Amino acid sequence: MAAVTQIFFLLVALIYNIQADQIIKVGDPGRSFNFYPPKENNFCLISKFVGEDKFVLWNTSDPSTENSRVPEDLKQRLQVDTNRNNQTFYIINNLIQSDSGLYQEECWTEDNVTRETNFSFVVCGKMNGVKTVDTSLGGTSEITCDGAAENLTVQWLQDDQGSWRRVFKDNTTSLVNSLQETIQKVENTSTLRLSNIRNYKFYICLVMNQQQCVSSQYVLLNMRPETIIHSVEETAALQCPDDITDQPPDDITDQPPDDITDQPPVWRYDITDWMNFDQMKNIFSTKNRYVDQNNSLVFSSLMLNHSGVYSCGGDYRLKQYGLLVCPTYDPPAVELFSEGDEVTLRCNISWTESRKPEWFIKSKQTEGKFVSIDDMKRLTSRFNISDLNMSLIISNVSVEDTGEYWCVDVDRYIQCFSGSKTLVKFREPVVVSSPVHVMKSSLFSVLLVMLCVAVLAVILKTRRGEQPPADTVVEYENVPMQESSL
Repeated sequence: MAAVTQIFFLLVALIYNIQADQIIKVGDPGRSFNFYPPKENNFCLISKFVGEDKFVLWNTSDPSTENSRVPEDLKQRLQVDTNRNNQTFYIINNLIQSDSGLYQEECWTEDNVTRETNFSFVVCGKMNGVKTVDTSLGGTSEITCDGAAENLTVQWLQDDQGSWRRVFKDNTTSLVNSLQETIQKVENTSTLRLSNIRNYKFYICLVMNQQQCVSSQYVLLNMRPETIIHSVEETAALQCPDDITDQPPDDITDQPPDDITDQPPVWRYDITDWMNFDQMKNIFSTKNRYVDQNNSLVFSSLMLNHSGVYSCGGDYRLKQYGLLVCPTYDPPAVELFSEGDEVTLRCNISWTESRKPEWFIKSKQTEGKFVSIDDMKRLTSRFNISDLNMSLIISNVSVEDTGEYWCVDVDRYIQCFSGSKTLVKFREPVVVSSPVHVMKSSLFSVLLVMLCVAVLAVILKTRRGEQPPADTVVEYENVPMQESSL
């Protein structure tokens, strides 16, 4: 009983006093937790702390050796196994809440410690499942924690490249990460408000009743597929981010072997009920589709049936694209604007009441990506779509609004029937002088001309005074010399 009390006390310290760089792992009761020591080390010690005691669970150089100091209820649930890559891993089966605590992995190569990992492990009484919150680039969403109540406290964690870390390292009510996303606590609730969302991510909340973790709730902040719009016969390249793999992150309870996570990502075409296997096979057997050396999916000459949702990666870490391939459209219209104008963009395609077109923007403010105007309307009230003719009205236009605007007739199966594009360009301002300024400029010009004339007259007059007239001749040789009277 004393040992259990120590564990719960340690769990409280874990939840509320974790350092900024502390790794956290979460397990579900009844499931298992796996350790994957690196193969290149000579041996590793996998240990657990209980209070001031440190119990070595496994010495990988001799997994058969049993440590008599390990509590009996834990010792009976320890297991060693080998995966399909012939890598040995170590398992705690049938997790219970007393398995919570601090764990350590120490690995040696010859006489040198090459790895020392400390992490906190939490096993809650109940797992409330995984819920998905759909969002969009730059959007705002609120995520709530199921199971939270007034007499319970909540701790939020977020996935950090495969490991769980605290969202807030102290009592701060908001923070901004490196992607400029903002996370705020909604006062007096268990809710998080996320603003300027840039990427999908897993979150988890731990519901605590004093020293005991009562339940956990997993939340996937799901980014809708990034839209790419092209016309037939154009070239398209869907890029797969460098940090995407075909394996999930460190998962809820497991860490995949290192040699599996290094495998290249896999491209998939999302299958829906409307598409049969023959259609899918036809798309992927197209000769002009290939994956290049950078793992990008390249279409050298697009066709209408290439429209669809493509994903790169695995089930947890992936990048999705919604590719719209439209019939050849007319040359884009050009709309010029000045700062503060109101601009109306026409939707130059045919459409019906049952299938209205959608507007997309690709500009500086969307970082060169296609973003639905519906998503932009959630960020600003300057964008409005006319119900009468589906025109896009932009008020108080700024330089950031420069870019491409697409009106696309697309159905729920991501099939494009027509599209039109408008280029919105900034008109350089024309400097208009005031009447007073014009009068002053004219008067100055007249005075300048008068001054030039006066200077020229003075110069001419001066030159005439220095020289005798042209018809005057003075002869000195024929003048007779007079005699002196002296």
